[in-house]
Amino acid sequence: MNMLKITSSRLVLFVLCLLLGIGTGAFGQTSSLISVRFANPHYDVQANTYTLDVEMKAIGSPQQLFGMNVRFFYDASELEFLSLEALHPSYSLLGGSPNVFKGNSASGPEMFSFEESAAYVNGAVQLTKENAPLTIEKNKWTKVFEARFNVPASIPDGTMLCPSLTWDLKAYAQEEGFFPAITEYD
Repeated sequence: MNMLKITSSRLVLFVLCLLLGIGTGAFGQTSSLISVRFANPHYDVQANTYTLDVEMKAIGSPQQLFGMNVRFFYDASELEFLSLEALHPSYSLLGGSPNVFKGNSASGPEMFSFEESAAYVNGAVQLTKENAPLTIEKNKWTKVFEARFNVPASIPDGTMLCPSLTWDLKAYAQEEGFFPAITEYD
Protein backbone atom coordinates (compact mmCIF):
# COMPACT_ATOMS: atom_id res chain seq x y z
CA MET A 1 0.00 0.00 0.00
CA ASN A 2 1.18 3.54 -0.68
CA MET A 3 0.84 5.94 2.20
CA LEU A 4 0.98 9.73 2.24
CA LYS A 5 0.31 12.29 4.90
CA ILE A 6 -2.21 14.81 3.68
CA THR A 7 -2.79 17.97 5.68
CA SER A 8 -6.27 19.39 5.98
CA SER A 9 -5.35 22.32 3.76
CA ARG A 10 -3.99 19.97 1.08
CA LEU A 11 -7.17 17.92 1.30
CA VAL A 12 -8.93 20.79 -0.47
CA LEU A 13 -6.85 20.12 -3.59
CA PHE A 14 -5.95 16.47 -3.39
CA VAL A 15 -7.44 13.71 -1.30
CA LEU A 16 -5.81 10.43 -2.20
CA CYS A 17 -2.48 8.75 -2.54
CA LEU A 18 -3.30 5.14 -3.18
CA LEU A 19 -2.73 1.97 -5.02
CA LEU A 20 -5.48 -0.59 -4.79
CA GLY A 21 -6.03 -4.00 -6.24
CA ILE A 22 -9.49 -5.45 -5.81
CA GLY A 23 -10.28 -9.12 -5.79
CA THR A 24 -13.35 -10.87 -4.49
CA GLY A 25 -13.52 -8.48 -1.54
CA ALA A 26 -12.95 -4.78 -1.19
CA PHE A 27 -9.63 -3.58 0.13
CA GLY A 28 -8.84 -0.05 1.29
CA GLN A 29 -5.80 2.15 1.07
CA THR A 30 -4.86 4.41 3.92
CA SER A 31 -3.26 7.84 4.18
CA SER A 32 -2.77 9.62 7.48
CA LEU A 33 -6.16 11.37 7.24
CA ILE A 34 -8.28 9.62 4.61
CA SER A 35 -8.77 5.98 3.63
CA VAL A 36 -10.54 5.09 0.39
CA ARG A 37 -11.72 1.87 -1.14
CA PHE A 38 -13.78 0.24 -3.86
CA ALA A 39 -16.55 -1.66 -2.09
CA ASN A 40 -19.83 -3.51 -2.55
CA PRO A 41 -19.22 -5.00 -6.01
CA HIS A 42 -22.45 -5.74 -7.86
CA TYR A 43 -22.76 -7.63 -11.15
CA ASP A 44 -26.13 -7.15 -12.87
CA VAL A 45 -26.36 -10.13 -15.22
CA GLN A 46 -29.41 -8.81 -17.12
CA ALA A 47 -27.87 -5.38 -17.79
CA ASN A 48 -24.38 -6.87 -18.10
CA THR A 49 -22.96 -4.17 -15.82
CA TYR A 50 -20.55 -4.23 -12.89
CA THR A 51 -20.76 -1.49 -10.26
CA LEU A 52 -18.50 -0.61 -7.34
CA ASP A 53 -18.99 1.98 -4.60
CA VAL A 54 -16.14 4.39 -3.88
CA GLU A 55 -16.08 4.96 -0.13
CA MET A 56 -13.94 7.07 2.20
CA LYS A 57 -13.35 7.38 5.91
CA ALA A 58 -11.28 9.73 8.03
CA ILE A 59 -8.50 8.23 10.08
CA GLY A 60 -8.08 11.15 12.47
CA SER A 61 -10.60 13.93 12.81
CA PRO A 62 -13.53 14.21 10.38
CA GLN A 63 -12.67 15.94 7.09
CA GLN A 64 -14.76 17.89 4.58
CA LEU A 65 -14.22 16.78 1.02
CA PHE A 66 -13.61 19.51 -1.55
CA GLY A 67 -12.67 17.31 -4.46
CA MET A 68 -10.57 14.43 -5.66
CA ASN A 69 -8.76 13.15 -8.71
CA VAL A 70 -10.20 9.87 -9.94
CA ARG A 71 -7.49 7.87 -11.71
CA PHE A 72 -7.37 4.11 -11.87
CA PHE A 73 -6.47 1.17 -14.12
CA TYR A 74 -8.51 -1.93 -14.93
CA ASP A 75 -8.25 -5.00 -17.18
CA ALA A 76 -9.85 -4.00 -20.49
CA SER A 77 -10.53 -7.66 -21.32
CA GLU A 78 -12.90 -7.91 -18.33
CA LEU A 79 -14.50 -4.46 -18.13
CA GLU A 80 -15.38 -1.41 -20.19
CA PHE A 81 -15.75 1.84 -18.22
CA LEU A 82 -19.18 3.47 -18.54
CA SER A 83 -19.42 6.24 -15.95
CA LEU A 84 -19.08 7.61 -12.46
CA GLU A 85 -22.59 7.80 -11.02
CA ALA A 86 -24.60 8.30 -7.85
CA LEU A 87 -22.40 11.18 -6.73
CA HIS A 88 -23.22 12.74 -3.40
CA PRO A 89 -25.70 15.59 -4.22
CA SER A 90 -23.14 18.33 -3.44
CA TYR A 91 -20.60 17.08 -6.00
CA SER A 92 -20.25 16.93 -9.78
CA LEU A 93 -17.79 15.60 -12.29
CA LEU A 94 -15.23 18.29 -13.05
CA GLY A 95 -14.84 18.66 -16.81
CA GLY A 96 -17.51 16.11 -17.63
CA SER A 97 -17.18 12.37 -17.98
CA PRO A 98 -13.69 11.01 -17.23
CA ASN A 99 -11.33 10.24 -20.09
CA VAL A 100 -10.58 6.59 -20.74
CA PHE A 101 -7.37 5.44 -22.41
CA LYS A 102 -6.59 1.87 -23.45
CA GLY A 103 -3.00 0.68 -23.60
CA ASN A 104 -1.47 -1.74 -26.05
CA SER A 105 -1.77 -5.50 -25.56
CA ALA A 106 1.40 -5.62 -23.43
CA SER A 107 0.33 -2.87 -21.01
CA GLY A 108 -1.88 -5.01 -18.78
CA PRO A 109 0.38 -8.07 -18.43
CA GLU A 110 3.54 -5.99 -17.94
CA MET A 111 2.16 -3.47 -15.47
CA PHE A 112 -0.40 -5.45 -13.46
CA SER A 113 -0.45 -9.10 -14.58
CA PHE A 114 -3.79 -8.49 -16.32
CA GLU A 115 -4.82 -10.88 -19.09
CA GLU A 116 -4.75 -8.20 -21.79
CA SER A 117 -4.55 -4.42 -22.20
CA ALA A 118 -4.81 -2.09 -19.24
CA ALA A 119 -7.35 0.72 -19.51
CA TYR A 120 -6.90 3.98 -17.58
CA VAL A 121 -9.66 6.28 -16.27
CA ASN A 122 -8.75 9.91 -15.53
CA GLY A 123 -11.29 12.35 -14.12
CA ALA A 124 -12.17 14.50 -11.13
CA VAL A 125 -15.01 15.04 -8.68
CA GLN A 126 -15.49 18.47 -7.08
CA LEU A 127 -17.76 20.20 -4.61
CA THR A 128 -20.36 22.30 -6.45
CA LYS A 129 -22.72 23.14 -3.57
CA GLU A 130 -20.36 24.86 -1.16
CA ASN A 131 -22.99 25.14 1.58
CA ALA A 132 -23.31 21.34 1.85
CA PRO A 133 -19.88 19.64 1.66
CA LEU A 134 -19.64 15.96 2.45
CA THR A 135 -18.08 15.23 5.81
CA ILE A 136 -15.87 12.15 5.81
CA GLU A 137 -16.43 10.72 9.29
CA LYS A 138 -13.81 9.16 11.50
CA ASN A 139 -13.72 5.36 11.23
CA LYS A 140 -17.00 5.17 9.28
CA TRP A 141 -17.13 4.41 5.55
CA THR A 142 -19.03 7.05 3.55
CA LYS A 143 -20.09 6.43 -0.04
CA VAL A 144 -18.97 9.26 -2.34
CA PHE A 145 -19.96 7.82 -5.76
CA GLU A 146 -20.11 4.64 -7.89
CA ALA A 147 -17.93 3.44 -10.74
CA ARG A 148 -19.98 1.62 -13.40
CA PHE A 149 -18.64 -0.74 -16.07
CA ASN A 150 -20.00 -2.78 -18.94
CA VAL A 151 -19.00 -6.45 -18.97
CA PRO A 152 -17.95 -7.46 -22.51
CA ALA A 153 -20.02 -10.07 -24.33
CA SER A 154 -16.80 -12.10 -24.66
CA ILE A 155 -17.10 -13.02 -20.95
CA PRO A 156 -19.06 -16.31 -20.93
CA ASP A 157 -22.31 -16.50 -18.94
CA GLY A 158 -21.82 -18.04 -15.52
CA THR A 159 -18.21 -16.85 -15.28
CA MET A 160 -17.13 -15.76 -11.79
CA LEU A 161 -16.46 -12.06 -12.32
CA CYS A 162 -13.63 -10.82 -10.13
CA PRO A 163 -11.87 -7.93 -11.96
CA SER A 164 -8.89 -6.01 -10.61
CA LEU A 165 -8.82 -2.24 -10.32
CA THR A 166 -5.71 -0.29 -9.34
CA TRP A 167 -5.81 3.30 -8.07
CA ASP A 168 -3.24 5.73 -9.50
CA LEU A 169 -3.65 8.82 -7.37
CA LYS A 170 -0.89 11.04 -6.10
CA ALA A 171 -1.19 14.30 -4.23
CA TYR A 172 1.55 15.97 -6.28
CA ALA A 173 2.36 15.62 -9.98
CA GLN A 174 6.07 15.33 -9.12
CA GLU A 175 5.34 12.00 -7.43
CA GLU A 176 4.31 10.62 -10.83
CA GLY A 177 2.24 7.52 -10.04
CA PHE A 178 2.52 4.90 -12.77
CA PHE A 179 3.39 7.39 -15.50
CA PRO A 180 6.75 9.19 -15.56
CA ALA A 181 6.71 12.97 -15.29
CA ILE A 182 6.91 14.89 -18.53
CA THR A 183 9.78 17.34 -18.54
CA GLU A 184 9.64 20.32 -20.88
CA TYR A 185 12.85 21.43 -22.57
CA ASP A 186 13.55 24.87 -24.06
